[in-house]
Amino acid sequence: IYLVNLLKTHLNSIKTNLGTYKAFGLNNGTLQNIYIKIILSILAIGVIVAFTLLFVLNLTGVLDIMLASMIPGLDKTFKCLNIFNIWNLFAILIVIGITMFIAYSSINNILSKTPGDLIYGR
Repeated sequence: IYLVNLLKTHLNSIKTNLGTYKAFGLNNGTLQNIYIKIILSILAIGVIVAFTLLFVLNLTGVLDIMLASMIPGLDKTFKCLNIFNIWNLFAILIVIGITMFIAYSSINNILSKTPGDLIYGR
């Protein structure tokens, strides 16, 4: 949601530039590819950083100690977190898919306007 709102705000603030690019012959597909690659890069970096942090915390045992302190009655030697499973993969793919769909529709909505509409804010 944050990335999509950031993208919408950015595209709304540079509508005149996008209109100028379109007026000079840059097609919608190229502009869409640029912004889709940016969104995918940000999502990929976020997923990699999150899994790296979870892996390090799980490897050192800090995560198990934190979970044991949050859940009363849980033994401190209990290893309860498996971060690399199929459900996490499905969840990540669903989040990325939904984000990409909303981002693509937002980009397409703004770029579907004519260059004059984008430049002059009609």
